[in-house]
Formats: sequence, structure tokens, C-alpha cells
Amino acid sequence: MKKIIKRILKEDINKKYLDKIVDHMIKHFNYKNKHVLMNHLNEFIDYCITNFGLTDLELNYVYHKYRFLMGWEEKDLSDAYL
Repeated sequence: MKKIIKRILKEDINKKYLDKIVDHMIKHFNYKNKHVLMNHLNEFIDYCITNFGLTDLELNYVYHKYRFLMGWEEKDLSDAYL
């Protein structure tokens, strides 16, 4: 039971941190970089790894959450990656 609670708390803290990253990216959105962040996954990944040190699962979460909040995806697919 304690392991399950610890896992849930860890996932919740991790999700809050990742949501803060997404909020930061949206607040500092630069229209010069719109094409890169919207269409080029490799550049998006490089940006996130360089600036935030994210893992693969965290990258998928941030990528889909960011695209959803920017209006570039119709469904929020981010929760499937945590």
C-alpha cells in the first residue's frame, strides 16, 4: 500500500513539474520559433533536453501537452505518457 501511495505522489509531483515547464514554454512563446516548435519534433526534443533535461516519457508528455494547449492538437494525449 505504501509503495502505491509513494508512486502516486511521485507521479503527481512529476506532473506538476512538467506542467510548469509547459507553462514556461507557452509564456515565452516566440513567433520566430513557431515553425520549429510546431512542426519539427527533433528541434523540440533538443530544446527540451538542453533546457530542462527531460527523459523520453517526460518529453512525450510535454510535447503533447504543449501542442494541445497551443491549439495544434484536438485532444490532450499527454496523460497517456505518465
